[in-house]
Amino acid sequence: MKPKTNLAPRKPNFKYQLDSTLIESDYVPIFASWIDKKDSSHYNRKNIPYDFKLLHRSSQDGNNTLSFHRNCDNKGATIWIARIKNSTQLIVSYVSMQNRAFFCGDSHGPTMGNLYCLNDAWSYNNNDNGNRYPKIGIPAKFEVEDYEVFQVIKR
Repeated sequence: MKPKTNLAPRKPNFKYQLDSTLIESDYVPIFASWIDKKDSSHYNRKNIPYDFKLLHRSSQDGNNTLSFHRNCDNKGATIWIARIKNSTQLIVSYVSMQNRAFFCGDSHGPTMGNLYCLNDAWSYNNNDNGNRYPKIGIPAKFEVEDYEVFQVIKR
């Protein structure tokens, strides 16, 4: 005879939490879908095949090249999220391999296209007179207020 138990069956926790002050966790399935180049069938919170580990938050860890390199060098695939100063606009960049799309040097932080951190100051200079991202309204020149870098880890 088996003993009776009143234990409720375990339910998995599908509430994915991202350690971010810039975005909500609801965007994690979208990021995972971008990484895997899924155009039509996107991941949901239940089937995300990645973990996103916070490596660096500029408002917490420092907005300087030394802290960026200390926290982010040699971490493999990363997602970088930045908020434009005096705006609600965000820029998101995915780098699949260390130092492939990011250009980094010891004297400066990350560089993505025309967005770069040099001498601990962020700047963006769109030489296309604002035409590079016309459909999403990214200004031709702006400053970054805060940014976060997440390591992308395959489960």
